[in-house]
Amino acid sequence: MKQFKRIGECKRCGRCCTYFTLLLKDSPQEPDLKKYFELHGITFEKDERTQQTRWIIPLKCKMLEYDENRLASCKLHGTDKKPLICRNAPTLKEKNNHERVNCAYKWVIK
Repeated sequence: MKQFKRIGECKRCGRCCTYFTLLLKDSPQEPDLKKYFELHGITFEKDERTQQTRWIIPLKCKMLEYDENRLASCKLHGTDKKPLICRNAPTLKEKNNHERVNCAYKWVIK
């Protein structure tokens, strides 16, 4: 399996703090359940690397704030209260989503 590393610097756009990504075995098969998720902005895509389904769930973090220049920051930045998942964001599993929103981070093969 290919190994990737993240390069680049954060532009402080805040986008990675407005959704949550899960990799699960399947997407919902029940049509009514799919409809419900879609109505709430939850989308699904196949992760080609793992063959799992990526669930993209809109969820703006309560700790996200913007300054007068519209630059995003986390109220927990630099503290031990900030979850590891946030400190590591964006991750490779979010690669496709971040490339779509013009994130400054890129992933290259090690």
